[in-house]
Amino acid sequence: MIITCDCQHLKQEIRCNASKSSEGNGKKTLKCDEECARLERNRRLALALNIDPEAHKDDHIPYSAETLRMFQEHVKWAQTQEREFRVFAADEAERRLRFKPMPANQRAFIHALADDFGFDSESMDPEPHRHVAIFKTPKFVTAPMKTLAECVRIRTTVEASSVSIADAQNKFRARNEP
Repeated sequence: MIITCDCQHLKQEIRCNASKSSEGNGKKTLKCDEECARLERNRRLALALNIDPEAHKDDHIPYSAETLRMFQEHVKWAQTQEREFRVFAADEAERRLRFKPMPANQRAFIHALADDFGFDSESMDPEPHRHVAIFKTPKFVTAPMKTLAECVRIRTTVEASSVSIADAQNKFRARNEP
């Protein structure tokens, strides 16, 4: 049997455990968590602003164009840094994360990614020991649901479909011009 939370976001499979003398887990439910609350806030906000959430579900990119550009320049290294960010974001006890010394272009990526996650960041120490520390602040809520790699794929797909639509519109105009 599957039990859910009130909003149906969380689901868990459990044994029924019903018998002649007990109804088992038939009335058991899960408690909504922070993600459920976030989704409900977003739903209410979208409703208040008359935004169709289904239209924004698949193609939303929570990262800046600059972050995505820097990610594409050094994918493997950037994915490692993103994993560090996600581990830090998930650990409620941690408030600060210090990175090892790195070149300026890598520090720029760390600062951009920190901004996208809602963290504060600061470069410290003079070269060659210059490094970045990131800090959780009240503006941090949760890590973005999509990875950088997923967002690069989405952006590429959206750009390709936009080019296809523009080409079709241009061909249509060309055929219909006198």
